Amino acid sequence: MIQAYEQQRPRERSKAYALFCKYRDLGPTRSLAKLKKSDSEMMVSLPQLFRYSAKFNWVERAEAYDRQALAVELKAHEELVRKFNKEKAEQALEMMDQAFVDMFSDRDKLERTPRENRERYKMGFDIFRAIFKLDKETRVEQSGTVKIVFGDDLKGV
Repeated sequence: MIQAYEQQRPRERSKAYALFCKYRDLGPTRSLAKLKKSDSEMMVSLPQLFRYSAKFNWVERAEAYDRQALAVELKAHEELVRKFNKEKAEQALEMMDQAFVDMFSDRDKLERTPRENRERYKMGFDIFRAIFKLDKETRVEQSGTVKIVFGDDLKGV
């Protein structure tokens, strides 16, 4: 769907619209003076750019474009964070699982001492707690088994 800020306005000539697109693409620090400087061959005076800008709401349209671009960027960033947290949560659970299994395995076959396994388990749980923003009072009982159940996609990660 084409946004209102992307559409050429009624009675906005193609030349003015092309200038608006260049102005819009200069980014949040844009100005008409920067637009004029950006193209040494531009055959439009600065006063004419001011008239176009005022008549066709360039500032408002460019700011709407910036807000949309920022929203898209924010959504992409949130997805990256969610993916990163999911991967780290899975790694933390694997670390906890292996440490927990090792705590109850035959000690002669272990590469780590029981204390090292407890520390690894605690480290995995601390990572997990940080990802899910669990408070410091959240504990895991050492009753022999630990079961943590998630939704399909680790919702909230």
